[in-house]
Amino acid sequence: MRIIAALALFMTAFAITANTHIYVQSLRIWIYAWHIFVPIIPIHLALALLMGTLFKADRAAILYYLWAGLFLLVVALSVALSADSSGISEANRYASTIGIGLTFVAAVQHRTLATAGALGIALATCAAASISFAEFFNPEYTAIVDQRYENDAIKENVISRVGGLHVNPNTNARIMTFGMFVSCFFLPKHLRLLLCLFVGAAVFTTVSRSGMLTWAIAMVMLTALGQFSSGKAFTKLFGFIGVGALGLLIVTGQVPKVLEATGLEEFMTGSMLDRVSSGFISQESSSTDVRLELVPLAIELYSQNPIFGAGVGQSKELGDTGQGPHNAFLEVAAELGTVGLVVFLFLFLIPILLKSPKAICFITLFAFSCMFGHGILVKATLAFILPTGIVLLSRLDSQQQKARQVRSQKGRRRRRRRRLPQHAAARV
Repeated sequence: MRIIAALALFMTAFAITANTHIYVQSLRIWIYAWHIFVPIIPIHLALALLMGTLFKADRAAILYYLWAGLFLLVVALSVALSADSSGISEANRYASTIGIGLTFVAAVQHRTLATAGALGIALATCAAASISFAEFFNPEYTAIVDQRYENDAIKENVISRVGGLHVNPNTNARIMTFGMFVSCFFLPKHLRLLLCLFVGAAVFTTVSRSGMLTWAIAMVMLTALGQFSSGKAFTKLFGFIGVGALGLLIVTGQVPKVLEATGLEEFMTGSMLDRVSSGFISQESSSTDVRLELVPLAIELYSQNPIFGAGVGQSKELGDTGQGPHNAFLEVAAELGTVGLVVFLFLFLIPILLKSPKAICFITLFAFSCMFGHGILVKATLAFILPTGIVLLSRLDSQQQKARQVRSQKGRRRRRRRRLPQHAAARV
């Protein structure tokens, strides 16, 4: 039964993390996201019931349940107070994404099942990276047809900036990095560096500046946690220097020179090269200008109703831009008010309360990414990546700590046994 459960968890984790529902929609099949979401929740609940884990929960799972329940309560309250029917669809996206995550946590109490879910994420991450490479080297190839840009001349100007399985290049970069980070802890050690380098190259094809920096930070964290070696100091130093050099190239805008030296600039359009040809802070581009304009608009929206916010989905149409604030913290504050923001921030306290170094690193990476993207909580992909990064990594740290304690106790017992004959001889 456990093998069947592990296979089911692997398939569902892969299907959602690989953004399969968007791919199916792009084929013009009359199937929508909820047709895929709805069956997954009862599947996980049935597995949890059969495996006897439905009513079992460790401290990490309980804290995650508590946060999810409070956040969904705030979302429901926002919909009720705003009296705006447009927020219902956005609230449903929150509920479906977080609901899948809750049932996933309920099912993965056994280490075998947790590993199966993590491997599903790893395979989906590799699939997203592979599609990104295919799109980068062949601009006419697209795995997912973005219906919003079909037959639109604007699409031709950004055709070489890949969105992979997630349409949006920035989202594609973030999701691949998150998937890489959480799955590393469940993969054999000799495969981890290969996965990270493969994903890192795919992240570069998105030409997402924040995405590339997020990947660099993830690599620093994984190196510091000893995921690529046995903890040798020189290996960690080499890793830090390499990632630091990459970060410096991105921040100072020297990436085009590296591309020219390697001959890869021919695969990039002029607009793509412009994105990475200036300093990260001093850069001048339309996307940067728009984001700077959206920040005061989001703050103004928050100030109009600071307690409960303007309502779910209201930050999507800020000013004349028709976009969200490109910042998850501002988005939550504007839509759900101070109450919602406080509940959202509780998510970042869970790993700290659990004293889990791995989960703290993940949530720090997630917080950094939240500063450059909005709508991040309603991404279906995070239905598995978020609870894996918080709950499973916290559980993994707890298990490893207990294992170290057991080994330490056994070592003390051996030392005592070795000393016993000496004491006996002294008495004689």
